[in-house]
Amino acid sequence: MRNTMFGAIAAISLSTAAAHAGDIAFIGKTEYAFEAETFSLEGGAEYTIDSFTFSGVAMFEDTKTTGFDFTGLELVADYAFTDSVSAYIRLETDDEFTYTETVVGASFSF
Repeated sequence: MRNTMFGAIAAISLSTAAAHAGDIAFIGKTEYAFEAETFSLEGGAEYTIDSFTFSGVAMFEDTKTTGFDFTGLELVADYAFTDSVSAYIRLETDDEFTYTETVVGASFSF
């Protein structure tokens, strides 16, 4: 069931990318934790319109026994007040898509 869901999400994302190639970016990162000896992967898409940025990221972690397991999803809405200051809200879910947390914050860069 999860594989079907991820396939559908990927198909929708790719079709959206074809329709709005200038406004969407594919994002991701990978990390290795030395003490825990685990890898983690994050991947998703980001859509920007005017000062708003919307993103969805799926998170995976190496379980050492079965490869990478889906661990959750983050949905973020960000509003840029200036080039260096923005406010955001982030919704987090677990691997069953059950709500786990809402985070609000501000970010800056110099």
